[in-house]
Amino acid sequence: MLESDRAKIDAEIVALLARGDTQSAAAKTLSAYGSQLESFVFAMLRDNEATEEAFAQFSEDLMKAIERFRGDCQFRTFVYQLAHNAALRTVKDPFRRRGRPLGTEEMAGLASPEREPTRPYLKTTMKEELQRLRSSLSAEDQMLLVLRIDQRMSWVDVARVLSTPETPAAAAALRKRFERLKERLRTLAEAEGLLRGEPSR
Repeated sequence: MLESDRAKIDAEIVALLARGDTQSAAAKTLSAYGSQLESFVFAMLRDNEATEEAFAQFSEDLMKAIERFRGDCQFRTFVYQLAHNAALRTVKDPFRRRGRPLGTEEMAGLASPEREPTRPYLKTTMKEELQRLRSSLSAEDQMLLVLRIDQRMSWVDVARVLSTPETPAAAAALRKRFERLKERLRTLAEAEGLLRGEPSR
């Protein structure tokens, strides 16, 4: 989504909220950001059922919280923070609807599990190899990449999304982590031969 398109959508949502039409504002939010937010949640949870549950929880939270949006951050940041919190609650309540805890491999495994081919975040792209490398990263690192690279959020907004009352995130620390992450991805790409045009032996 282009920045100009996102700004226009956010302005329309804020206008609906100003008129007190929270239901329409929530519906427009889900229509505009739903697939992006589901991808973000999946990057964190690495599990089909957990992602669906967390996204359902996010949708409920959105209906309750959207009328409290006061413009102290970008609207997109506000909804990503809601999605992050819903996913965290799913992790903390692992038996809810699943009957088993999320395992280490699901939370920080080396490869993403297969999902339904119709999911928007599974479509094959020209950057397939890079996506494969990204999928080898931890859930936390993948979320950082989604917010900073895919969503082009400012460091202040990234920190706001990833902060919780128990563990506040600092923009400066996230930026340093991101720089280390870029170097790690470059090293992985070089080891795979992706930067030289041939695989390493």
